[in-house]
Amino acid sequence: MKAITSAGCQSLATYLFAQMMLADLANGGEAGLAGGDGGDNKEGVMSGAGGDTDSNNIRDTQSKALATRVSQELAAAATSAHGASVVRRIAPLLAATDADAVAMTAVGELLQAADDSRRRRGGGCGAFPPEMLKRLRAMYFEEVPDGADAMETPPETSLPHEKPSTTPLRTPELLASLFQEAFRWDPGIDINRETRTRDACFDLIAAATTADGDGERLDAASALRLTHDSLASTTRGAPLSLDEESSVLTTLHSSAVAAAGALAWVKSAMGNPEHYKQVYAATNTAVYLQVMSEVAKKWPRLRGQALDVITCALHAMGKGANEHTHLATLDTAVELVELGLVLPALDAATSAWQLHIDPSHLRYFAGEVLEVAGPPYSGAFAAAALRLLNAANAGKGMTRSADEFVEQCRRQRARGALTPALDKTLDAVLDRLAGVKK
Repeated sequence: MKAITSAGCQSLATYLFAQMMLADLANGGEAGLAGGDGGDNKEGVMSGAGGDTDSNNIRDTQSKALATRVSQELAAAATSAHGASVVRRIAPLLAATDADAVAMTAVGELLQAADDSRRRRGGGCGAFPPEMLKRLRAMYFEEVPDGADAMETPPETSLPHEKPSTTPLRTPELLASLFQEAFRWDPGIDINRETRTRDACFDLIAAATTADGDGERLDAASALRLTHDSLASTTRGAPLSLDEESSVLTTLHSSAVAAAGALAWVKSAMGNPEHYKQVYAATNTAVYLQVMSEVAKKWPRLRGQALDVITCALHAMGKGANEHTHLATLDTAVELVELGLVLPALDAATSAWQLHIDPSHLRYFAGEVLEVAGPPYSGAFAAAALRLLNAANAGKGMTRSADEFVEQCRRQRARGALTPALDKTLDAVLDRLAGVKK
Protein backbone atom coordinates (compact mmCIF):
# COMPACT_ATOMS: atom_id res chain seq x y z
CA MET A 1 0.00 0.00 0.00
CA LYS A 2 2.83 2.36 0.87
CA ALA A 3 4.45 1.81 -2.54
CA ILE A 4 1.15 2.28 -4.39
CA THR A 5 0.20 5.48 -2.57
CA SER A 6 3.70 6.89 -2.96
CA ALA A 7 3.68 6.31 -6.72
CA GLY A 8 0.04 7.25 -7.21
CA CYS A 9 0.24 10.56 -5.34
CA GLN A 10 3.31 12.03 -7.03
CA SER A 11 1.03 14.29 -9.07
CA LEU A 12 -2.65 14.66 -9.91
CA ALA A 13 -1.93 13.02 -13.28
CA THR A 14 -0.45 9.88 -11.70
CA TYR A 15 -3.31 9.83 -9.17
CA LEU A 16 -5.95 9.99 -11.89
CA PHE A 17 -4.19 7.31 -13.95
CA ALA A 18 -3.88 4.99 -10.94
CA GLN A 19 -7.54 5.45 -10.06
CA MET A 20 -8.58 4.77 -13.65
CA MET A 21 -6.62 1.50 -13.60
CA LEU A 22 -8.22 0.51 -10.29
CA ALA A 23 -11.70 1.38 -11.60
CA ASP A 24 -11.06 -0.80 -14.65
CA LEU A 25 -9.85 -3.62 -12.41
CA ALA A 26 -12.97 -3.36 -10.27
CA ASN A 27 -15.21 -3.45 -13.36
CA GLY A 28 -13.47 -6.50 -14.89
CA GLY A 29 -11.90 -4.57 -17.73
CA GLU A 30 -8.51 -4.98 -19.38
CA ALA A 31 -6.70 -4.22 -16.14
CA GLY A 32 -8.74 -6.88 -14.35
CA LEU A 33 -8.37 -10.62 -14.12
CA ALA A 34 -11.50 -11.27 -16.16
CA GLY A 35 -10.09 -9.93 -19.44
CA GLY A 36 -11.16 -7.02 -21.59
CA ASP A 37 -14.73 -8.10 -22.29
CA GLY A 38 -16.13 -8.06 -18.76
CA GLY A 39 -15.44 -11.74 -18.10
CA ASP A 40 -17.18 -13.26 -21.13
CA ASN A 41 -14.03 -13.97 -23.18
CA LYS A 42 -14.05 -17.32 -24.89
CA GLU A 43 -10.63 -18.31 -23.64
CA GLY A 44 -11.79 -17.91 -20.08
CA VAL A 45 -14.94 -19.96 -20.71
CA MET A 46 -13.17 -22.73 -22.58
CA SER A 47 -10.28 -23.03 -20.15
CA GLY A 48 -12.36 -24.95 -17.64
CA ALA A 49 -15.73 -26.57 -17.17
CA GLY A 50 -18.39 -26.66 -14.52
CA GLY A 51 -16.85 -25.62 -11.22
CA ASP A 52 -14.37 -23.24 -12.85
CA THR A 53 -17.18 -20.74 -13.37
CA ASP A 54 -17.65 -20.47 -9.61
CA SER A 55 -13.89 -20.08 -9.15
CA ASN A 56 -13.82 -17.28 -11.72
CA ASN A 57 -16.73 -15.53 -10.00
CA ILE A 58 -14.99 -15.74 -6.64
CA ARG A 59 -11.76 -14.47 -8.18
CA ASP A 60 -13.54 -11.56 -9.84
CA THR A 61 -15.30 -10.67 -6.58
CA GLN A 62 -12.01 -10.72 -4.70
CA SER A 63 -10.38 -8.65 -7.45
CA LYS A 64 -13.13 -6.03 -7.22
CA ALA A 65 -12.93 -5.91 -3.42
CA LEU A 66 -9.16 -5.47 -3.53
CA ALA A 67 -9.37 -2.74 -6.17
CA THR A 68 -12.04 -0.89 -4.18
CA ARG A 69 -10.02 -1.01 -0.96
CA VAL A 70 -6.80 0.13 -2.68
CA SER A 71 -8.74 2.92 -4.41
CA GLN A 72 -10.06 4.15 -1.06
CA GLU A 73 -6.61 4.04 0.53
CA LEU A 74 -5.19 5.92 -2.44
CA ALA A 75 -7.91 8.58 -2.20
CA ALA A 76 -7.13 9.08 1.50
CA ALA A 77 -3.42 9.48 0.74
CA ALA A 78 -4.15 11.90 -2.12
CA THR A 79 -6.36 13.95 0.19
CA SER A 80 -3.36 14.49 2.47
CA ALA A 81 -1.05 15.23 -0.45
CA HIS A 82 -3.24 17.40 -2.70
CA GLY A 83 -6.26 18.42 -0.59
CA ALA A 84 -9.74 16.99 -0.13
CA SER A 85 -11.45 19.41 -2.54
CA VAL A 86 -9.21 18.34 -5.44
CA VAL A 87 -9.81 14.62 -4.81
CA ARG A 88 -13.56 15.21 -4.59
CA ARG A 89 -13.62 17.00 -7.93
CA ILE A 90 -11.80 14.10 -9.58
CA ALA A 91 -14.11 11.42 -8.12
CA PRO A 92 -17.02 11.91 -10.60
CA LEU A 93 -14.61 11.30 -13.52
CA LEU A 94 -14.09 7.76 -12.23
CA ALA A 95 -17.79 6.89 -11.86
CA ALA A 96 -19.06 3.83 -13.72
CA THR A 97 -22.32 5.51 -14.88
CA ASP A 98 -23.68 9.00 -15.46
CA ALA A 99 -25.99 8.54 -12.48
CA ASP A 100 -23.04 7.64 -10.24
CA ALA A 101 -21.17 10.70 -11.53
CA VAL A 102 -24.07 12.97 -10.52
CA ALA A 103 -24.22 11.28 -7.10
CA MET A 104 -20.45 11.61 -6.63
CA THR A 105 -20.70 15.31 -7.45
CA ALA A 106 -23.44 15.70 -4.84
CA VAL A 107 -21.34 13.80 -2.29
CA GLY A 108 -18.34 16.04 -2.92
CA GLU A 109 -20.42 19.21 -2.57
CA LEU A 110 -21.96 17.92 0.66
CA LEU A 111 -18.58 17.09 2.18
CA GLN A 112 -17.16 20.44 1.09
CA ALA A 113 -20.07 22.25 2.72
CA ALA A 114 -19.42 20.29 5.95
CA ASP A 115 -15.75 21.31 5.81
CA ASP A 116 -16.74 24.95 5.40
CA SER A 117 -19.10 24.63 8.38
CA ARG A 118 -16.31 23.10 10.48
CA ARG A 119 -13.96 25.97 9.65
CA ARG A 120 -16.60 28.54 10.63
CA ARG A 121 -17.13 26.75 13.93
CA GLY A 122 -13.42 26.53 14.58
CA GLY A 123 -13.33 22.72 14.72
CA GLY A 124 -15.55 19.82 15.71
CA CYS A 125 -18.10 18.28 13.35
CA GLY A 126 -19.24 20.13 10.27
CA ALA A 127 -23.01 20.31 9.80
CA PHE A 128 -24.59 19.18 6.54
CA PRO A 129 -26.81 21.76 4.78
CA PRO A 130 -30.32 20.22 4.95
CA GLU A 131 -31.15 20.99 1.32
CA MET A 132 -28.02 19.30 -0.02
CA LEU A 133 -28.52 16.26 2.19
CA LYS A 134 -32.15 16.03 1.12
CA ARG A 135 -31.17 16.17 -2.55
CA LEU A 136 -28.66 13.32 -2.15
CA ARG A 137 -31.25 11.20 -0.37
CA ALA A 138 -33.75 11.90 -3.15
CA MET A 139 -31.39 10.33 -5.71
CA TYR A 140 -31.72 6.99 -3.94
CA PHE A 141 -35.28 7.07 -2.71
CA GLU A 142 -36.95 8.63 -5.77
CA GLU A 143 -38.13 11.74 -4.01
CA VAL A 144 -38.06 15.25 -5.40
CA PRO A 145 -37.36 17.96 -2.81
CA ASP A 146 -40.38 20.02 -1.82
CA GLY A 147 -40.47 23.26 -3.80
CA ALA A 148 -41.57 25.39 -0.87
CA ASP A 149 -38.60 24.97 1.44
CA ALA A 150 -35.90 23.49 -0.77
CA MET A 151 -33.52 25.07 -3.22
CA GLU A 152 -34.32 24.69 -6.89
CA THR A 153 -32.20 21.96 -8.45
CA PRO A 154 -30.08 23.52 -11.21
CA PRO A 155 -30.22 21.82 -14.64
CA GLU A 156 -26.62 20.63 -14.54
CA THR A 157 -27.25 18.69 -11.28
CA SER A 158 -30.79 17.53 -11.96
CA LEU A 159 -31.70 14.09 -10.72
CA PRO A 160 -30.70 11.37 -13.20
CA HIS A 161 -33.38 9.13 -14.68
CA GLU A 162 -31.29 6.12 -13.66
CA LYS A 163 -30.87 5.53 -9.94
CA PRO A 164 -27.18 5.61 -8.93
CA SER A 165 -25.49 2.62 -7.37
CA THR A 166 -24.50 2.61 -3.72
CA THR A 167 -20.83 3.07 -4.65
CA PRO A 168 -20.88 6.88 -4.10
CA LEU A 169 -22.43 6.35 -0.66
CA ARG A 170 -19.72 3.88 0.30
CA THR A 171 -17.00 6.51 0.19
CA PRO A 172 -15.32 6.15 3.62
CA GLU A 173 -15.21 9.92 4.14
CA LEU A 174 -18.94 10.25 3.48
CA LEU A 175 -19.87 7.29 5.68
CA ALA A 176 -17.81 8.66 8.56
CA SER A 177 -19.45 12.07 8.16
CA LEU A 178 -22.95 10.55 8.03
CA PHE A 179 -22.32 8.70 11.29
CA GLN A 180 -20.96 11.87 12.91
CA GLU A 181 -23.99 13.88 11.79
CA ALA A 182 -26.59 11.28 12.80
CA PHE A 183 -25.04 10.42 16.18
CA ARG A 184 -23.98 13.88 17.27
CA TRP A 185 -24.18 14.63 20.99
CA ASP A 186 -25.20 18.27 21.25
CA PRO A 187 -27.66 19.34 23.96
CA GLY A 188 -28.14 22.75 22.33
CA ILE A 189 -29.09 21.53 18.85
CA ASP A 190 -32.40 22.36 17.13
CA ILE A 191 -34.51 19.22 17.73
CA ASN A 192 -36.68 19.63 14.61
CA ARG A 193 -33.72 20.17 12.32
CA GLU A 194 -31.85 17.31 14.00
CA THR A 195 -34.71 14.86 13.40
CA ARG A 196 -34.99 15.62 9.67
CA THR A 197 -31.24 15.50 9.15
CA ARG A 198 -30.78 12.40 11.27
CA ASP A 199 -33.48 10.44 9.43
CA ALA A 200 -31.90 11.28 6.07
CA CYS A 201 -28.51 10.14 7.38
CA PHE A 202 -29.99 6.88 8.69
CA ASP A 203 -31.51 6.11 5.29
CA LEU A 204 -28.26 6.81 3.44
CA ILE A 205 -26.16 4.81 5.91
CA ALA A 206 -28.56 1.88 5.64
CA ALA A 207 -28.46 2.00 1.84
CA ALA A 208 -24.66 2.10 1.85
CA THR A 209 -24.12 -0.74 4.31
CA THR A 210 -26.60 -3.34 3.06
CA ALA A 211 -27.06 -5.43 -0.05
CA ASP A 212 -29.87 -4.74 -2.47
CA GLY A 213 -33.27 -5.31 -0.93
CA ASP A 214 -35.64 -3.15 1.06
CA GLY A 215 -35.95 -5.63 3.94
CA GLU A 216 -32.31 -5.56 4.97
CA ARG A 217 -32.10 -1.80 4.46
CA LEU A 218 -35.17 -1.14 6.61
CA ASP A 219 -33.81 -3.41 9.35
CA ALA A 220 -30.53 -1.51 9.36
CA ALA A 221 -32.30 1.87 9.53
CA SER A 222 -34.48 0.59 12.37
CA ALA A 223 -31.42 -0.61 14.30
CA LEU A 224 -29.76 2.78 13.85
CA ARG A 225 -32.83 4.62 15.15
CA LEU A 226 -33.21 2.34 18.17
CA THR A 227 -29.55 2.77 19.08
CA HIS A 228 -29.64 6.53 18.70
CA ASP A 229 -32.88 7.05 20.60
CA SER A 230 -31.71 4.83 23.47
CA LEU A 231 -28.40 6.65 23.85
CA ALA A 232 -29.96 10.09 23.37
CA SER A 233 -32.42 9.40 26.18
CA THR A 234 -29.54 9.22 28.65
CA THR A 235 -28.86 12.94 28.22
CA ARG A 236 -32.26 13.54 29.81
CA GLY A 237 -31.46 11.22 32.71
CA ALA A 238 -33.23 8.11 31.42
CA PRO A 239 -31.49 4.89 32.53
CA LEU A 240 -30.09 2.57 29.86
CA SER A 241 -30.13 -1.14 30.62
CA LEU A 242 -27.49 -3.35 29.02
CA ASP A 243 -28.46 -6.65 30.60
CA GLU A 244 -28.76 -9.80 28.49
CA GLU A 245 -32.44 -9.18 27.73
CA SER A 246 -31.92 -5.54 26.75
CA SER A 247 -33.12 -4.63 23.26
CA VAL A 248 -30.21 -2.20 22.94
CA LEU A 249 -27.63 -4.87 23.75
CA THR A 250 -29.31 -7.30 21.35
CA THR A 251 -29.15 -4.68 18.62
CA LEU A 252 -25.47 -3.90 19.29
CA HIS A 253 -24.64 -7.61 19.12
CA SER A 254 -26.63 -8.29 15.96
CA SER A 255 -26.02 -5.18 13.87
CA ALA A 256 -22.52 -3.96 13.01
CA VAL A 257 -23.92 -0.72 11.61
CA ALA A 258 -25.76 0.00 14.87
CA ALA A 259 -22.58 -0.78 16.81
CA ALA A 260 -20.66 1.69 14.66
CA GLY A 261 -23.37 4.26 15.34
CA ALA A 262 -23.08 3.66 19.09
CA LEU A 263 -19.33 4.32 18.94
CA ALA A 264 -19.98 7.52 16.99
CA TRP A 265 -22.35 8.70 19.74
CA VAL A 266 -19.92 7.81 22.54
CA LYS A 267 -17.09 9.61 20.72
CA SER A 268 -19.26 12.69 20.19
CA ALA A 269 -20.28 12.76 23.85
CA MET A 270 -17.11 11.74 25.65
CA GLY A 271 -14.98 13.72 23.19
CA ASN A 272 -16.80 16.94 24.13
CA PRO A 273 -15.62 18.77 27.29
CA GLU A 274 -19.20 19.97 27.85
CA HIS A 275 -20.32 16.39 28.46
CA TYR A 276 -18.44 16.28 31.77
CA LYS A 277 -20.26 19.38 33.00
CA GLN A 278 -23.73 17.84 32.64
CA VAL A 279 -25.83 16.68 35.59
CA TYR A 280 -25.79 13.03 34.53
CA ALA A 281 -22.18 13.00 33.33
CA ALA A 282 -20.87 10.36 35.74
CA THR A 283 -23.76 7.97 35.18
CA ASN A 284 -23.71 8.42 31.42
CA THR A 285 -19.96 8.00 31.18
CA ALA A 286 -20.25 4.62 32.91
CA VAL A 287 -22.96 3.57 30.45
CA TYR A 288 -21.00 4.79 27.43
CA LEU A 289 -17.89 2.87 28.51
CA GLN A 290 -20.00 -0.26 28.90
CA VAL A 291 -21.45 0.27 25.43
CA MET A 292 -17.95 0.63 24.01
CA SER A 293 -16.82 -2.53 25.80
CA GLU A 294 -19.73 -4.56 24.43
CA VAL A 295 -19.12 -3.32 20.89
CA ALA A 296 -15.41 -4.13 21.08
CA LYS A 297 -16.06 -7.65 22.35
CA LYS A 298 -18.49 -8.43 19.54
CA TRP A 299 -17.00 -6.60 16.53
CA PRO A 300 -13.20 -6.96 16.02
CA ARG A 301 -13.22 -4.52 13.07
CA LEU A 302 -14.54 -1.74 15.33
CA ARG A 303 -11.86 -2.05 18.00
CA GLY A 304 -9.63 0.51 16.30
CA GLN A 305 -12.50 3.00 16.40
CA ALA A 306 -13.03 2.22 20.09
CA LEU A 307 -9.38 3.06 20.75
CA ASP A 308 -9.85 6.36 18.91
CA VAL A 309 -12.85 7.11 21.15
CA ILE A 310 -10.67 6.60 24.24
CA THR A 311 -8.03 8.97 22.88
CA CYS A 312 -10.65 11.65 22.16
CA ALA A 313 -12.25 11.15 25.59
CA LEU A 314 -8.99 11.52 27.50
CA HIS A 315 -8.20 14.65 25.53
CA ALA A 316 -11.61 16.15 26.35
CA MET A 317 -11.38 15.24 30.04
CA GLY A 318 -7.98 16.81 30.53
CA LYS A 319 -6.05 16.43 33.75
CA GLY A 320 -8.80 18.18 35.68
CA ALA A 321 -11.31 15.32 35.40
CA ASN A 322 -11.93 13.22 38.48
CA GLU A 323 -9.71 10.21 38.99
CA HIS A 324 -12.51 7.67 38.84
CA THR A 325 -13.50 8.78 35.32
CA HIS A 326 -9.90 8.61 34.12
CA LEU A 327 -9.26 5.16 35.56
CA ALA A 328 -12.57 3.75 34.31
CA THR A 329 -11.71 4.90 30.80
CA LEU A 330 -8.24 3.35 31.07
CA ASP A 331 -9.80 0.09 32.29
CA THR A 332 -11.74 -0.03 29.03
CA ALA A 333 -8.46 0.52 27.18
CA VAL A 334 -6.99 -2.46 29.03
CA GLU A 335 -9.93 -4.53 27.78
CA LEU A 336 -8.98 -3.56 24.21
CA VAL A 337 -5.45 -4.82 24.90
CA GLU A 338 -6.85 -8.11 26.19
CA LEU A 339 -8.94 -8.35 23.00
CA GLY A 340 -5.77 -8.13 20.89
CA LEU A 341 -5.32 -4.42 20.25
CA VAL A 342 -1.94 -4.44 21.96
CA LEU A 343 0.63 -2.35 20.10
CA PRO A 344 -1.86 0.31 18.89
CA ALA A 345 -3.07 0.86 22.48
CA LEU A 346 0.47 1.10 23.89
CA ASP A 347 1.52 3.48 21.12
CA ALA A 348 -1.57 5.66 21.67
CA ALA A 349 -0.83 5.83 25.39
CA THR A 350 2.75 6.91 24.76
CA SER A 351 2.14 9.36 21.94
CA ALA A 352 -1.24 10.89 22.82
CA TRP A 353 -2.59 10.03 26.26
CA GLN A 354 0.45 11.20 28.23
CA LEU A 355 -0.32 14.75 27.09
CA HIS A 356 -3.71 14.74 28.78
CA ILE A 357 -3.52 12.53 31.87
CA ASP A 358 -1.47 12.48 35.03
CA PRO A 359 1.71 10.35 34.91
CA SER A 360 0.39 8.27 37.80
CA HIS A 361 -2.61 7.28 35.66
CA LEU A 362 -0.30 6.38 32.80
CA ARG A 363 1.64 4.16 35.22
CA TYR A 364 -1.66 2.61 36.27
CA PHE A 365 -2.44 1.71 32.66
CA ALA A 366 1.05 0.31 32.09
CA GLY A 367 0.80 -1.79 35.25
CA GLU A 368 -2.59 -3.20 34.25
CA VAL A 369 -1.31 -4.10 30.78
CA LEU A 370 1.74 -5.88 32.17
CA GLU A 371 -0.53 -7.70 34.61
CA VAL A 372 -2.38 -9.38 31.73
CA ALA A 373 0.65 -9.84 29.45
CA GLY A 374 2.86 -12.87 29.79
CA PRO A 375 6.30 -14.03 28.65
CA PRO A 376 8.02 -14.67 26.39
CA TYR A 377 7.80 -11.14 25.04
CA SER A 378 8.36 -10.12 21.44
CA GLY A 379 10.83 -7.35 20.75
CA ALA A 380 8.01 -5.16 19.40
CA PHE A 381 5.93 -5.53 22.58
CA ALA A 382 8.94 -5.02 24.85
CA ALA A 383 9.90 -1.85 22.98
CA ALA A 384 6.36 -0.44 23.12
CA ALA A 385 6.00 -1.25 26.83
CA LEU A 386 9.39 0.27 27.66
CA ARG A 387 8.53 3.47 25.80
CA LEU A 388 5.30 3.64 27.80
CA LEU A 389 7.05 3.06 31.13
CA ASN A 390 9.61 5.71 30.28
CA ALA A 391 6.88 8.21 29.31
CA ALA A 392 5.11 7.47 32.61
CA ASN A 393 8.27 8.20 34.63
CA ALA A 394 8.17 4.67 36.00
CA GLY A 395 10.94 3.27 38.15
CA LYS A 396 12.01 0.04 39.78
CA GLY A 397 9.42 -1.23 42.24
CA MET A 398 6.46 0.43 40.48
CA THR A 399 4.49 -2.85 40.52
CA ARG A 400 5.37 -6.50 40.86
CA SER A 401 4.25 -7.20 37.28
CA ALA A 402 6.41 -4.35 35.93
CA ASP A 403 9.50 -5.63 37.77
CA GLU A 404 8.87 -9.16 36.47
CA PHE A 405 8.49 -7.79 32.93
CA VAL A 406 11.81 -5.95 33.20
CA GLU A 407 13.68 -8.99 34.51
CA GLN A 408 12.19 -11.25 31.84
CA CYS A 409 13.21 -8.79 29.10
CA ARG A 410 16.77 -8.69 30.47
CA ARG A 411 16.95 -12.51 30.47
CA GLN A 412 15.66 -12.67 26.90
CA ARG A 413 18.07 -9.95 25.83
CA ALA A 414 21.01 -11.79 27.40
CA ARG A 415 20.41 -14.93 25.35
CA GLY A 416 19.48 -13.04 22.17
CA ALA A 417 15.82 -14.05 22.38
CA LEU A 418 14.37 -10.54 22.29
CA THR A 419 13.68 -9.98 18.60
CA PRO A 420 13.78 -7.53 17.04
CA ALA A 421 16.48 -6.28 19.39
CA LEU A 422 16.02 -3.07 21.38
CA ASP A 423 17.83 0.06 20.26
CA LYS A 424 20.41 1.73 22.50
CA THR A 425 17.91 4.16 24.01
CA LEU A 426 15.51 1.41 25.10
CA ASP A 427 18.42 -0.73 26.30
CA ALA A 428 19.27 2.11 28.65
CA VAL A 429 15.64 2.42 29.77
CA LEU A 430 15.52 -1.31 30.51
CA ASP A 431 18.68 -1.13 32.63
CA ARG A 432 17.39 1.94 34.48
CA LEU A 433 14.12 0.18 35.32
CA ALA A 434 16.15 -2.78 36.58
CA GLY A 435 18.12 -0.47 38.87
CA VAL A 436 21.40 -1.07 37.04
CA LYS A 437 23.75 1.90 37.32
CA LYS A 438 26.30 2.59 34.62
